[in-house]
Amino acid sequence: MKTALPVAATSWSYEAAIVELSESVRPSASWQSAIVAVDGRGAWWRCVQDAQHAGALAVVVADPRDVPSAAVAAVTRASVPILVERHRLRPDVLGDALVLRAGTVATLVTVECAAPSSSLESVLRDAVRWAATLAGGPLRCVAGSSGMFLLEAQAPGGPVSVTLRTRLPADTAQRPQFKVMALGEVRTEVEWGRTGDEVTVTTTTADGGLLAPVRYESSARLTLRRAVEASRSRVGPNDIEMLLEDRELAVQLLGRHNQG
Repeated sequence: MKTALPVAATSWSYEAAIVELSESVRPSASWQSAIVAVDGRGAWWRCVQDAQHAGALAVVVADPRDVPSAAVAAVTRASVPILVERHRLRPDVLGDALVLRAGTVATLVTVECAAPSSSLESVLRDAVRWAATLAGGPLRCVAGSSGMFLLEAQAPGGPVSVTLRTRLPADTAQRPQFKVMALGEVRTEVEWGRTGDEVTVTTTTADGGLLAPVRYESSARLTLRRAVEASRSRVGPNDIEMLLEDRELAVQLLGRHNQG
Protein backbone atom coordinates (compact mmCIF):
# COMPACT_ATOMS: atom_id res chain seq x y z
CA MET A 1 0.00 0.00 0.00
CA LYS A 2 1.36 3.42 -0.98
CA THR A 3 1.99 5.99 1.73
CA ALA A 4 -0.40 8.94 1.81
CA LEU A 5 1.34 12.07 0.58
CA PRO A 6 1.18 15.26 2.67
CA VAL A 7 -0.73 18.18 1.16
CA ALA A 8 -0.46 21.76 2.38
CA ALA A 9 -3.55 23.76 1.43
CA THR A 10 -5.62 26.56 2.92
CA SER A 11 -8.60 26.80 0.58
CA TRP A 12 -11.79 24.95 1.51
CA SER A 13 -11.98 23.25 -1.90
CA TYR A 14 -8.59 21.59 -1.45
CA GLU A 15 -9.21 20.83 2.20
CA ALA A 16 -12.35 19.00 1.09
CA ALA A 17 -10.40 17.21 -1.66
CA ILE A 18 -7.85 16.02 0.92
CA VAL A 19 -10.62 14.46 3.00
CA GLU A 20 -12.14 12.77 -0.06
CA LEU A 21 -8.75 11.38 -1.12
CA SER A 22 -7.72 10.29 2.38
CA GLU A 23 -6.28 7.00 1.13
CA SER A 24 -3.67 8.79 -0.99
CA VAL A 25 -3.14 12.16 0.75
CA ARG A 26 -3.18 13.68 4.20
CA PRO A 27 -3.17 17.28 5.46
CA SER A 28 0.13 18.92 6.35
CA ALA A 29 1.17 22.25 7.84
CA SER A 30 4.63 22.03 6.27
CA TRP A 31 5.58 22.64 2.65
CA GLN A 32 8.63 20.40 2.84
CA SER A 33 8.15 17.11 0.96
CA ALA A 34 4.49 17.99 0.41
CA ILE A 35 2.14 18.87 -2.41
CA VAL A 36 1.48 22.58 -2.02
CA ALA A 37 -1.79 24.07 -3.28
CA VAL A 38 -1.72 27.85 -3.72
CA ASP A 39 -4.44 30.33 -4.60
CA GLY A 40 -4.21 31.71 -8.14
CA ARG A 41 -5.28 35.15 -6.99
CA GLY A 42 -2.47 37.52 -6.13
CA ALA A 43 1.24 36.82 -6.65
CA TRP A 44 0.91 33.03 -6.89
CA TRP A 45 4.25 32.72 -8.71
CA ARG A 46 6.08 33.87 -5.57
CA CYS A 47 4.37 31.08 -3.67
CA VAL A 48 5.60 28.66 -6.34
CA GLN A 49 9.15 29.89 -5.75
CA ASP A 50 8.76 29.66 -1.97
CA ALA A 51 7.34 26.15 -2.22
CA GLN A 52 10.22 25.02 -4.40
CA HIS A 53 12.76 26.49 -1.96
CA ALA A 54 10.94 24.71 0.88
CA GLY A 55 11.37 21.36 -0.88
CA ALA A 56 7.82 20.78 -2.11
CA LEU A 57 7.04 17.63 -4.09
CA ALA A 58 4.73 19.51 -6.46
CA VAL A 59 2.78 22.74 -6.59
CA VAL A 60 -0.84 23.22 -7.60
CA VAL A 61 -1.92 26.69 -8.73
CA ALA A 62 -5.68 27.08 -8.43
CA ASP A 63 -7.22 29.13 -11.23
CA PRO A 64 -4.47 31.70 -11.83
CA ARG A 65 -6.03 35.05 -12.61
CA ASP A 66 -3.00 37.11 -13.65
CA VAL A 67 0.05 35.77 -15.49
CA PRO A 68 2.46 38.72 -15.71
CA SER A 69 6.02 38.61 -17.01
CA ALA A 70 7.26 37.94 -13.47
CA ALA A 71 5.13 34.79 -13.33
CA VAL A 72 6.45 33.60 -16.68
CA ALA A 73 10.03 33.99 -15.49
CA ALA A 74 9.32 32.26 -12.18
CA VAL A 75 7.60 29.17 -13.56
CA THR A 76 10.03 28.84 -16.45
CA ARG A 77 12.89 28.44 -13.94
CA ALA A 78 10.96 26.10 -11.65
CA SER A 79 12.25 22.55 -11.27
CA VAL A 80 9.29 21.22 -9.26
CA PRO A 81 6.21 19.83 -11.09
CA ILE A 82 3.55 22.54 -11.38
CA LEU A 83 -0.08 21.67 -12.00
CA VAL A 84 -2.56 24.36 -12.96
CA GLU A 85 -6.21 24.05 -12.06
CA ARG A 86 -8.25 25.85 -14.72
CA HIS A 87 -11.82 24.90 -13.90
CA ARG A 88 -13.01 26.01 -17.34
CA LEU A 89 -10.46 23.61 -18.86
CA ARG A 90 -10.90 20.36 -16.97
CA PRO A 91 -8.86 17.61 -18.69
CA ASP A 92 -11.75 15.16 -18.39
CA VAL A 93 -14.22 17.55 -20.03
CA LEU A 94 -11.74 18.34 -22.80
CA GLY A 95 -11.34 14.61 -23.30
CA ASP A 96 -15.11 14.09 -23.44
CA ALA A 97 -15.40 16.69 -26.20
CA LEU A 98 -12.76 14.96 -28.30
CA VAL A 99 -14.19 11.48 -27.71
CA LEU A 100 -17.63 12.64 -28.84
CA ARG A 101 -16.12 14.04 -32.04
CA ALA A 102 -14.87 10.50 -32.80
CA GLY A 103 -11.83 11.71 -34.72
CA THR A 104 -13.70 13.97 -37.13
CA VAL A 105 -11.86 17.09 -38.29
CA ALA A 106 -13.17 20.60 -37.71
CA THR A 107 -13.35 22.74 -40.85
CA LEU A 108 -13.90 25.99 -38.93
CA VAL A 109 -13.83 27.01 -35.28
CA THR A 110 -15.53 30.14 -33.96
CA VAL A 111 -14.97 31.81 -30.60
CA GLU A 112 -17.01 34.48 -28.85
CA CYS A 113 -15.65 35.83 -25.58
CA ALA A 114 -17.11 38.57 -23.38
CA ALA A 115 -15.76 39.78 -20.04
CA PRO A 116 -14.92 43.00 -18.18
CA SER A 117 -11.40 44.31 -18.79
CA SER A 118 -10.29 43.07 -15.36
CA SER A 119 -10.95 39.42 -16.25
CA LEU A 120 -10.89 39.38 -20.05
CA GLU A 121 -7.35 38.02 -20.35
CA SER A 122 -7.95 35.06 -18.03
CA VAL A 123 -11.23 34.16 -19.77
CA LEU A 124 -9.65 34.57 -23.20
CA ARG A 125 -6.77 32.26 -22.21
CA ASP A 126 -9.22 29.45 -21.58
CA ALA A 127 -11.32 30.16 -24.67
CA VAL A 128 -8.33 29.97 -27.03
CA ARG A 129 -7.21 26.70 -25.42
CA TRP A 130 -10.64 25.23 -26.14
CA ALA A 131 -10.33 26.49 -29.72
CA ALA A 132 -6.86 24.97 -30.13
CA THR A 133 -8.07 21.65 -28.73
CA LEU A 134 -11.08 21.42 -31.05
CA ALA A 135 -9.13 22.68 -34.07
CA GLY A 136 -6.37 20.15 -33.44
CA GLY A 137 -3.28 22.31 -33.05
CA PRO A 138 -1.64 25.48 -31.72
CA LEU A 139 -3.05 28.83 -32.79
CA ARG A 140 -1.46 31.86 -34.40
CA CYS A 141 -3.01 35.21 -35.19
CA VAL A 142 -3.28 35.91 -38.92
CA ALA A 143 -5.09 39.25 -38.90
CA GLY A 144 -7.53 41.41 -36.98
CA SER A 145 -7.96 44.20 -34.46
CA SER A 146 -10.64 45.94 -32.41
CA GLY A 147 -11.96 42.65 -31.05
CA MET A 148 -12.32 40.74 -34.35
CA PHE A 149 -9.57 38.31 -35.29
CA LEU A 150 -8.71 35.58 -37.76
CA LEU A 151 -6.53 32.84 -36.32
CA GLU A 152 -5.13 29.67 -37.79
CA ALA A 153 -4.61 26.32 -36.10
CA GLN A 154 -1.71 24.15 -37.20
CA ALA A 155 -3.61 20.86 -37.24
CA PRO A 156 -2.08 17.54 -38.39
CA GLY A 157 -4.34 17.42 -41.44
CA GLY A 158 -3.64 21.02 -42.44
CA PRO A 159 -4.48 24.55 -41.28
CA VAL A 160 -7.90 25.19 -39.72
CA SER A 161 -9.34 28.71 -39.66
CA VAL A 162 -10.50 30.10 -36.32
CA THR A 163 -12.53 33.28 -36.02
CA LEU A 164 -12.51 35.05 -32.67
CA ARG A 165 -14.50 37.94 -31.29
CA THR A 166 -13.84 39.60 -27.94
CA ARG A 167 -15.97 42.29 -26.39
CA LEU A 168 -16.27 44.27 -23.20
CA PRO A 169 -19.91 44.18 -22.03
CA ALA A 170 -21.55 47.55 -21.49
CA ASP A 171 -22.97 46.24 -18.23
CA THR A 172 -19.99 45.52 -15.99
CA ALA A 173 -22.23 43.32 -13.82
CA GLN A 174 -22.72 40.89 -16.70
CA ARG A 175 -21.12 37.51 -16.12
CA PRO A 176 -17.98 36.73 -18.15
CA GLN A 177 -18.72 34.08 -20.75
CA PHE A 178 -17.45 32.36 -23.85
CA LYS A 179 -18.78 30.12 -26.58
CA VAL A 180 -16.59 27.98 -28.83
CA MET A 181 -18.00 26.10 -31.81
CA ALA A 182 -16.20 23.55 -33.97
CA LEU A 183 -17.99 23.10 -37.30
CA GLY A 184 -17.72 20.26 -39.76
CA GLU A 185 -19.17 16.79 -40.15
CA VAL A 186 -19.65 16.91 -36.37
CA ARG A 187 -20.51 20.15 -34.56
CA THR A 188 -19.25 20.78 -31.05
CA GLU A 189 -20.56 23.67 -28.94
CA VAL A 190 -18.74 24.61 -25.75
CA GLU A 191 -20.36 27.21 -23.50
CA TRP A 192 -19.37 28.71 -20.19
CA GLY A 193 -20.80 31.50 -18.07
CA ARG A 194 -24.20 31.98 -19.58
CA THR A 195 -26.15 29.87 -17.10
CA GLY A 196 -23.57 29.09 -14.42
CA ASP A 197 -19.96 28.25 -13.76
CA GLU A 198 -19.94 24.82 -15.38
CA VAL A 199 -18.73 24.23 -18.93
CA THR A 200 -21.29 22.50 -21.13
CA VAL A 201 -20.33 20.53 -24.23
CA THR A 202 -22.95 19.65 -26.84
CA THR A 203 -22.11 17.45 -29.82
CA THR A 204 -24.36 17.32 -32.87
CA THR A 205 -24.13 14.64 -35.55
CA ALA A 206 -26.47 13.39 -38.26
CA ASP A 207 -28.15 11.32 -35.54
CA GLY A 208 -28.93 14.35 -33.35
CA GLY A 209 -27.48 16.19 -30.37
CA LEU A 210 -25.72 14.75 -27.34
CA LEU A 211 -24.80 16.55 -24.13
CA ALA A 212 -21.51 15.49 -22.57
CA PRO A 213 -21.87 13.70 -19.22
CA VAL A 214 -21.86 15.74 -16.04
CA ARG A 215 -18.60 15.41 -14.13
CA TYR A 216 -19.42 15.31 -10.43
CA GLU A 217 -15.84 15.24 -9.20
CA SER A 218 -14.74 18.71 -8.15
CA SER A 219 -12.06 20.45 -10.18
CA ALA A 220 -9.87 20.66 -7.06
CA ARG A 221 -10.15 16.92 -6.39
CA LEU A 222 -9.30 16.12 -9.99
CA THR A 223 -6.26 18.40 -9.92
CA LEU A 224 -5.08 16.99 -6.60
CA ARG A 225 -5.27 13.45 -7.99
CA ARG A 226 -3.14 14.55 -10.93
CA ALA A 227 -0.70 16.17 -8.51
CA VAL A 228 -0.34 12.90 -6.61
CA GLU A 229 0.54 11.11 -9.84
CA ALA A 230 3.07 13.80 -10.75
CA SER A 231 4.62 13.68 -7.27
CA ARG A 232 5.10 9.93 -7.40
CA SER A 233 6.55 9.97 -10.92
CA ARG A 234 8.37 13.32 -10.53
CA VAL A 235 7.12 14.13 -14.03
CA GLY A 236 4.61 16.94 -14.31
CA PRO A 237 2.02 17.32 -17.09
CA ASN A 238 2.24 20.18 -19.59
CA ASP A 239 -0.09 22.48 -17.66
CA ILE A 240 2.45 25.30 -17.42
CA GLU A 241 3.46 25.09 -21.07
CA MET A 242 -0.18 25.37 -22.13
CA LEU A 243 -0.83 28.25 -19.71
CA LEU A 244 2.13 30.24 -21.03
CA GLU A 245 1.20 29.51 -24.66
CA ASP A 246 -2.38 30.66 -24.03
CA ARG A 247 -1.16 33.70 -22.13
CA GLU A 248 1.14 34.75 -24.98
CA LEU A 249 -1.68 34.56 -27.53
CA ALA A 250 -4.18 36.33 -25.25
CA VAL A 251 -1.74 39.19 -24.58
CA GLN A 252 -1.09 39.52 -28.30
CA LEU A 253 -4.79 39.63 -29.13
CA LEU A 254 -5.61 42.12 -26.39
CA GLY A 255 -2.75 44.31 -27.55
CA ARG A 256 -4.26 44.33 -31.03
CA HIS A 257 -7.67 44.97 -29.47
CA ASN A 258 -6.41 48.03 -27.60
CA GLN A 259 -4.55 49.32 -30.65
CA GLY A 260 -7.73 49.05 -32.68
